[in-house]
Amino acid sequence: MNRIAFLFLLLSTNLSVFADQKGGNHLSLSDARARALANHPRISAAELKALAAQSVISQARAPFFPFVNANLTKVESFTENTRIAAGGMNNPVIFDRVAVGVAINQLITDFGRTFHQLEGSKLRSRAEAEATRGARNLLLLQVSTNFYAVLQQQELVQVALKTLATRKAVLEQVSELASNQLRSELDVSFARINSQEAELLLAKSENDLKSAQLGLIAMLGLRGDWDYELVEETGSPEELAPMETLISRAFDHRPELTRLRLEVDAARHTASAEKALSRPSVTAFASVGNIPVRDERLPHNYAAAGVNVSVPVFAGGLNSARRSEAEIKVRITESNLRDEENLIIRDLKIAYQNVTFSKKKYALQQELLKHARNSSSLAQSRYELGSSSILELGQSQLNQTAAEIAFVVSRYDYLLHRAILDFHQGEP
Repeated sequence: MNRIAFLFLLLSTNLSVFADQKGGNHLSLSDARARALANHPRISAAELKALAAQSVISQARAPFFPFVNANLTKVESFTENTRIAAGGMNNPVIFDRVAVGVAINQLITDFGRTFHQLEGSKLRSRAEAEATRGARNLLLLQVSTNFYAVLQQQELVQVALKTLATRKAVLEQVSELASNQLRSELDVSFARINSQEAELLLAKSENDLKSAQLGLIAMLGLRGDWDYELVEETGSPEELAPMETLISRAFDHRPELTRLRLEVDAARHTASAEKALSRPSVTAFASVGNIPVRDERLPHNYAAAGVNVSVPVFAGGLNSARRSEAEIKVRITESNLRDEENLIIRDLKIAYQNVTFSKKKYALQQELLKHARNSSSLAQSRYELGSSSILELGQSQLNQTAAEIAFVVSRYDYLLHRAILDFHQGEP
């Protein structure tokens, strides 16, 4: 039994070394999420798309302001007869001149077309902002998933180390008994197989831990090696609210739904703008300038102003086709919104069931682990007394290892499903 105590002391030392090798940078879940939001390129891309959408608002608003052009013109006529030219109607008289001036065009009204285009661009800009919020929420969920995966694999590595130490202790004990001809070599062989299986379990657990660490580093938007020590935040999750409350929260807070509602409104404004294509547009224009070099028949200065009313008469069906396309797109976005609402209700119900089941499973696995440990302890005592075989001992140790692994997995499954449920409610 002194060897067993020594092996457990060695195990605790290895666990301390293992913890020290994880790095000195303590990282909690809230810290990981903050770093991911600051570093991940997916968030930068989403924010830039929202910024580009804001520029579209200025583009749509531009027709409400005067268009001012400064002109410098030099004209030299090479023929006396300039009244006739090929290629269509043209200016009947051309004079030699050099002129400078300013031309101003101002939209007076197009009966709502520009207004609806501006309102639609504002709504699309807000929709892009909601898309950015959705990208943030999804990234935070992925960070939580990878964070819990690392914590889970760390505990599984500790389970594997404990299992290996226990089975090596049994192998030492059986080997010593066999050397004194109190146990057969068959027992030694079975004990060695159990020890080697524990070594395989440890190797797999360590490999899975490294993979989980790399996944978390990627979610943080970094490219370096693992240099963190995870800090698990304490605190029990809140009790689940009724399903009706969860659905109401999701409909109020999910950025995907808000984005689609804004897109529906934007599509309606676009349809209204396309309808306005059949209405007149009224534009005022003015021109003023100076002619320093001119024909003697031209005045020294010039100024003119006018109003133009443009009435669409025939465009080959273009305007009606654009109006029809815009109205169809309104119906498409409305259908997408209803579909997203149905999917969110489905996802919420599934997440709710998973949380309920994982909570129950965690409690059952905790009870199962307690019985598995008692069974293994009894099997160890029976084997030492010679009342049972090595097969019974090995099976009890296998059951205990499986129960410990299942207990760790069920614990983090519950935390993961809670994070997924929060995500489906629209909570980051």
